[in-house]
Amino acid sequence: AFLSSDAVRMTVDSIGPLLRRKECSVLLDATAPAEYSSLRKGMLTDGGVAVRIPDPNKLVSRSEDISNIYRRMRSTASFLRFSVGITDLSKVVASYPRVLLLDSLGQVSPVVSFLRDDIGLDQETLPKMIQAFPVILGVSVTEMRSVTDYLISIEVKADSLPKIIRAFPAVLTMNVRSKMKPVVEYLRSIGVVNVGRFITRIPPILGYSVEDELRPKWRFLSYVCECDFFEVVRFPAYFSYPLERVIAPRYHYLKIKGLPLQLVSADDVLRYGDKDFASMVAGDQDGGKRYAQFLKIWRSKVKERGGMTALQITDMVKKARPNALGGEPSNGVSKNRRRIKPRKQQTQRPQSTTIANSRNNRFTDPNIFRPTAI
Repeated sequence: AFLSSDAVRMTVDSIGPLLRRKECSVLLDATAPAEYSSLRKGMLTDGGVAVRIPDPNKLVSRSEDISNIYRRMRSTASFLRFSVGITDLSKVVASYPRVLLLDSLGQVSPVVSFLRDDIGLDQETLPKMIQAFPVILGVSVTEMRSVTDYLISIEVKADSLPKIIRAFPAVLTMNVRSKMKPVVEYLRSIGVVNVGRFITRIPPILGYSVEDELRPKWRFLSYVCECDFFEVVRFPAYFSYPLERVIAPRYHYLKIKGLPLQLVSADDVLRYGDKDFASMVAGDQDGGKRYAQFLKIWRSKVKERGGMTALQITDMVKKARPNALGGEPSNGVSKNRRRIKPRKQQTQRPQSTTIANSRNNRFTDPNIFRPTAI
């Protein structure tokens, strides 16, 4: 009844599924408690299976405590709706049922004040961020302050904190020592000097695993493409793309077409969809059909091997030769590699905006790859 009341306004058909979820057990334990005795000897069912039964001597009336819990829940719901500005409280409760058990003055209010006054989230952004990531309300201000202090210590600018928190609110729940420091130390080890600016450009990187994500992707870029750290400095989002599904097959495709990987920026290779990558980067003129066929072959090869480790993928792409991929479609790249010409002028896409059109300049103009400071 409380969840469907004006306090929360959750639809009736959503309440049942919510209450059956494991994370809702803490809410049920608080509002519908039951005490059971320990297993009694000799207490058997007809099937001979021992069971737990209520112990009348230990059942304690908690009606007054439960009333206090409901009052606190109403207070918290009211605070979130009217003081914070949450427009869809039912969504918050569905995502984080424990939120109703938080004390509005002792827990929720200090967190809201920290996000607004210390970090600088405005009144429009704050409720949207909490609604999208309500778990943050259960984090203590002390824990969050340790995160922001660490970010400032690695030269993240204070006025960049709102941007970082908006993009990646989970950063405030992370452990500085076990999660954030290893990422920062690894970035420095590959040559990133201004880590603060790097993180500002891609905040979720603080949540990446060094061993499972950062190291394999950097090994691929430096070993296969023979790029130095300036490539990731120019394009930090490189680390956000999946190696097996996006990074490796695209570079593999360019390599079997005979294109020099060192002269194609990671930004160009990764930021487009498959069709645009094939036409604008690889220079195909078939609307992406050839690359789509290549992807099918790539995935089947990976599947045939029962999956591949990042190291195996890296070695496979490194050893690839122009037009040497077994099973390539019959209408694939010719054995005599053709030179990709600039795309013709198109009314819907000016020629100057296509990568294919700029490829000749890229191969000859060293200024295009001049490192940018970070």
